[in-house]
Amino acid sequence: MLFIFLGTVLAAPPSAVVEPGVEAFTAELWQSYLMHFEPSALDVQAQARRPIFSCATGLLPKLKENWENFTPQQRERMTAAIAPWKTDWLDPVAQRPPRPPSDHAEVSCFTTSRPVGAGRDWEEGVEEVMGGCAIDGVLTTEACREAADCVTDSGVVATCEGYEAGVSGYEPQRIVTEHFSVEWDQANVSEAKAQAWADALEKSWDVEIEQMGWRPPSKSDEYLVLAYISEMNYQGAFTYAEQCDGGYMPYIVAGQGSFSGNSDWFEDMGAHELNHAIQYAYGMAHEPWFWEATATWIQEYVFPSHDWWAMYVTGYADAPHIALNASSQEDYDVFMHMYGMSIFNFFLDEQVGGPELIQNLWVAGQAVPGSYYDYWIGDALESQDIVLEDIFDSFIAANTVMAYESGQSYPEVDVQQTVGSLPAAGGNESGDRPQGYGQNFVKISTSTATSAAPDLRVSFAGDPDQDWTVLLVGTGDGEVERVQKLSIEAGEGDGVLTDYGSHDSAWLVVSPLTQSQRGFSYDWEVQAISADTWEDTGDIDPSERGLGCGCSSTENSSPGWWVLLGLCVLGRRRQQWV
Repeated sequence: MLFIFLGTVLAAPPSAVVEPGVEAFTAELWQSYLMHFEPSALDVQAQARRPIFSCATGLLPKLKENWENFTPQQRERMTAAIAPWKTDWLDPVAQRPPRPPSDHAEVSCFTTSRPVGAGRDWEEGVEEVMGGCAIDGVLTTEACREAADCVTDSGVVATCEGYEAGVSGYEPQRIVTEHFSVEWDQANVSEAKAQAWADALEKSWDVEIEQMGWRPPSKSDEYLVLAYISEMNYQGAFTYAEQCDGGYMPYIVAGQGSFSGNSDWFEDMGAHELNHAIQYAYGMAHEPWFWEATATWIQEYVFPSHDWWAMYVTGYADAPHIALNASSQEDYDVFMHMYGMSIFNFFLDEQVGGPELIQNLWVAGQAVPGSYYDYWIGDALESQDIVLEDIFDSFIAANTVMAYESGQSYPEVDVQQTVGSLPAAGGNESGDRPQGYGQNFVKISTSTATSAAPDLRVSFAGDPDQDWTVLLVGTGDGEVERVQKLSIEAGEGDGVLTDYGSHDSAWLVVSPLTQSQRGFSYDWEVQAISADTWEDTGDIDPSERGLGCGCSSTENSSPGWWVLLGLCVLGRRRQQWV
């Protein structure tokens, strides 16, 4: 079973005349909307590929940019999911009547109530239908929401009649905590589940903000953070920020399906979405994958006993060839990969600079004026005096056996090819050839070693115009024991892993060092030798594959509009770099 954050019948194509490419992209966005919010509207094949839980935070900016390309019917449906208190999502946020500062900590900045006659919006001039104060069963002229509004000077006991929270046309049901207003109107969720979510959000606030030192969401010193439970039955959530009372403030919306059953996943979802709300306080420079990777990584700190984050690493482990910074809401594999790249955050945390490094990378994003979902992680690391290439080898070596503190919870990395006998030749020209900073993993059986040929020699040839990192890795007992980096010049090189039979497994790891999201082909040949006596006779015939044919492929077409190792020191048990 696969879970992931947000994180029908198709309406007619947009009525406006648009370019064919725009129309096709709009159709893809509509499919992405359905995947997150109306999965029952997808065809059977698409439903089968949809994650059970999803996070639509990264999708919303793209929907907003292309809002006018959707039909009115599509916009109405999306508004009901994204901002159910509005008539149209792009309408300005309806402002509450002015409230004194002392009340700011008691309300959210967004008005989710639906006064009779106001539709979804709170429109200025429309009076909310209120209850009436009654004394001995006789209504007075005083309006009320609760009996406390009806206290008289004479001390006569009065009641509030005719006002019922949670009924359409009145204020929604509401649980108020120190920092959040958890609200729901027509959602089929028990008060106990809503309270549990409120408690999880408060715990997330305590860990992420009070203990770890992340910034609180913008304007949360004035208003409660709205956490709204939608009556739409999707399983997932999203976080978005809108202009409200003179500044931007984030809000969280979760589908009621997130709270069904006995799963405690919704608690992790609260930690994930709060981190998105926090991220807005650091600006919007970082690429979308880093938003999701960070929000997934931090779940372990808030709920360390849950390990819901671990299944998201599957997005990386199943497709390590995808570019490190790939981001997409339309391509399923890339979408999953964004969450799976939480593995990079775990690496930075555990083996480079601790959790403070992750936060500092977000702080660095604020110093990049004009950057909008495009801040390259290599540049962010350089702001912390860390060079991506200096730590990258240790990252991909660790991933051969998931050598992390909770490695037993990680999924196994996809093996592009397994070598069971030597000599052997291979390579990759297929769809899973590695993209920029993506990887291919080739697993080589160490049972092929003999006393006469105890060493493993690999020759490599790839695109001569491309920088490569190619590693031979020896692993054992779930640890990286030894790493040999091949010397690559003009796309070609070789290297030897001595005494490779002493390891449980040997690995060839290949990665092109480029920001390009195209795939790169390459060739290799491997043989067991004795490094002390071996001479290159050139007598290995790679048959169907030949070295020197490793050229780059055509540009990968997967869409993506937006979106570490302490200088070669992993600190892992028994590791040796040679």
